Amino acid sequence: MSHEHTVIEPAAGLTVLLGPNNCGKSAVVSALQTLAENTSGDFMIRHEEKEARVAVETDDGHVLCWRRKGATVSYLIDGKEIGRLKRDVPEDLHEHLKLPLVSSPGDGEEFDVHFAQQKTPIFLLDEAPSRPAMFFSASSDAGRLLEIQDLHREKVRDKKSRRRSLVAEIELTDVQLKKLEPLDEVLPLVESAEQEFVQLQLRARQARELEATIEQIDRNMRQAQQCATRAEALEPLQSAPPQDDCAAMTQLIDSLADLAMAAATLDSCCKVFGRLQAPPQEKDISPLSKMIELLEQVERRISDLHVCAVALDALLDAPELLDPAGLTQVVADVDAAEKTHFVCTQTLAQIDRQIAQVQKQVRAWATANPDCPLCGGAVSAEALLEGVHAHG
Repeated sequence: MSHEHTVIEPAAGLTVLLGPNNCGKSAVVSALQTLAENTSGDFMIRHEEKEARVAVETDDGHVLCWRRKGATVSYLIDGKEIGRLKRDVPEDLHEHLKLPLVSSPGDGEEFDVHFAQQKTPIFLLDEAPSRPAMFFSASSDAGRLLEIQDLHREKVRDKKSRRRSLVAEIELTDVQLKKLEPLDEVLPLVESAEQEFVQLQLRARQARELEATIEQIDRNMRQAQQCATRAEALEPLQSAPPQDDCAAMTQLIDSLADLAMAAATLDSCCKVFGRLQAPPQEKDISPLSKMIELLEQVERRISDLHVCAVALDALLDAPELLDPAGLTQVVADVDAAEKTHFVCTQTLAQIDRQIAQVQKQVRAWATANPDCPLCGGAVSAEALLEGVHAHG
């Protein structure tokens, strides 16, 4: 109706909606009544909209939703969708919503004790005397109304008690605030002390910097004094005599050192070679070369086998083999199941294509025939597909 998207959080006690005319106050009551009674008609759908929805979340955690889309009505109770109700409501709706019609114990006549239409008299005042008598003769329902009155009185008493405690708390707070009024005079002193503290911290940092500067100056003065003492001690010394060009002598010394090192090396070689015997006569060494190559191959093979042995030593013993007959049967069953699943998938895909073709034909027929040839009523493709189209 006038609500595109509205969320209302009821108060702990009485909730009152205020506003000018035609702002949607009565629409809220109509929405609750539609949820409780599955009201027929499409007046609750906004203009240029296709769907209306009313959802209520109870204080014990249940979510109850009524939805109307076109001519189709459905409920969603705690995530479970319920449809095809016509003008009925789900069986467990009022177990959570608690807004049912009250039945008279005599003839079963129903009374609406929860909702009143706008501009109607107070409950039962515009009815014949027999109806109020019939209603109040049902002691259980009348007792419920009395319990509601008692509950409201108890809430009023609680609110008054809460008000008294809040007034006492306010008075106590005023007394504490009066005691804290001198703090307004102390606040400037505290701010001044904080500023002085900041200045003292700044001066302390400057003093530490000055101390470091003074220490550096003392170190420089001590070094200058040491340099002056050294200069006084070196002043009586005469200057060193001038040096001749010693490049040729340096080159000669380097050459002599190289010659001495070469002579020592040659002497060592002569001593080593002097102990050697004469070399044997050369013979055909091809068999020896082949044997050396064979030994090298054997050595490489032994090295590879040693690496494999080290790797195999780290392995665990192989587990004992069980009877593979059961595993073979399981593998065969899995293969059969996969083949069956493939066949079923292909069949379902073919059925889906056939259903889509039928739906396409039904929509084309409904577009070409907007009026039912049997009853003359309006034909809706969605109604035909859902099976809810009824002849007049």
